[in-house]
Amino acid sequence: MTKFDRPSLRILRSDLEELLATFNTSKHGIKIELGGCNYSDGEATFKLKVTKNGAKTRVQELTEQMARLEELDLSKIANLDGDDYSISEFRPKASKRPWLITKLKTGQLFTIDTETAKRHFSIKPNVFST
Repeated sequence: MTKFDRPSLRILRSDLEELLATFNTSKHGIKIELGGCNYSDGEATFKLKVTKNGAKTRVQELTEQMARLEELDLSKIANLDGDDYSISEFRPKASKRPWLITKLKTGQLFTIDTETAKRHFSIKPNVFST
């Protein structure tokens, strides 16, 4: 291999994943994920994500923080159009519809705006709901 290209990096990725699978993650209490790859002719960089078992991810921490600020109950189950939904995560880059909710029956994800989230998942009881 004289330079990196997509097909050779796919083979390299599968070899790296096999190698990482042999690593004793339980001994260290971690989870390892091989992420995206950037490359040029002579260099390839793979993202390696190591997470401590049981630790909260950045997304989980941000979701909890934003739920506290907006006074939302993350454990609440809301009934919308006859189906049950729960809040899954907050997406900071989605300015108009930053909340992801999960349809509990199917696992489908939907986006909602903050006002809708407050209406259905508020910690405070909604005196206007019917």
